[in-house]
Amino acid sequence: MTDDEKFREWLKGEGNQPFILQNGDYSYVYLKVPRTSKFDYLYRQQAYKTAGLARNSSLEYVGIYNKLNDTIYDYRNYYNLNIPKNVYRYSVSEMSQKLKESVVKEVESKIADNRENLSISILTADAQKKLEKFKEFYLEKEIRQKFLALETSKDIKYECQYSFDKWKDEDLLEYILNPEKFIELQANNFISVNQEQILLQFEESDLIKEGLQELEALDDGVLHRKRNIKWKMLENSAKTVNVTIERNGQKFTFKMEAEALRRDSCDSYSSWNIVSKDRAEFERLFGRHESFYPEEITEISYCGKLIYSEEPLETPTATQGLKLT
Repeated sequence: MTDDEKFREWLKGEGNQPFILQNGDYSYVYLKVPRTSKFDYLYRQQAYKTAGLARNSSLEYVGIYNKLNDTIYDYRNYYNLNIPKNVYRYSVSEMSQKLKESVVKEVESKIADNRENLSISILTADAQKKLEKFKEFYLEKEIRQKFLALETSKDIKYECQYSFDKWKDEDLLEYILNPEKFIELQANNFISVNQEQILLQFEESDLIKEGLQELEALDDGVLHRKRNIKWKMLENSAKTVNVTIERNGQKFTFKMEAEALRRDSCDSYSSWNIVSKDRAEFERLFGRHESFYPEEITEISYCGKLIYSEEPLETPTATQGLKLT
């Protein structure tokens, strides 16, 4: 009988005798401690030149053995434990991720992107203040990020914000025994406790959707230029490109780092991304530490091939910050 077969036989057995694996001068002693009638907690001890348990060596937690399906959960792979491959192992992180994904899916299915499935329809004064804060400090950024990421107003739907931090022993065992029931309970509890937060998300989504619809109604704009430049550059692997800008009727072509054009975190492009020789001429023409803007870019080329081409976008001030329109 192989060690794997012996280990499986020991797991299924009713006795409390330790299981010992020998590997050269090292011995690995496994113990199982009943937690409930269905679960054993597994521990092990590593000892040197000792055939069994050593008096002064500590025990290490290995995992949870489910007697009902002959499976080890919460498996701790600190070492190569020589646990047989046919004993399935599920880590806590894997179970946590699976739980989160399943609860999010269940909640979103129950809400069905419809606020009428909530038991409330009006925000409290505190929640209304949060909505006003969102409008003042975060709304424009949200619209901007989603538009630049090619999201449309039709993509805006309720997204569950369920999170899971840490297992309690009882919850973990309950999930192992009946994951579907545990997921259902978690989803129902989340919806019950977070009614107002979910409604607040609907209100925020309405504002984001309206902002995206305004942008979608326009044929052109600063954000449209920024988005087009970004995605044209993402389709190209160039490290440097030639860029032509037009400001106050004056055109200037320079070489710059292509990666700066792929980023969307800033309203403008810094002149520090221009190669030093061309940067000196840029500063002579437009000023030291001056930036340039997507609406000023008329051409981008790489190795003589045109990547992007547009007429300059007329704005009241060519160097103004990026706006939604």
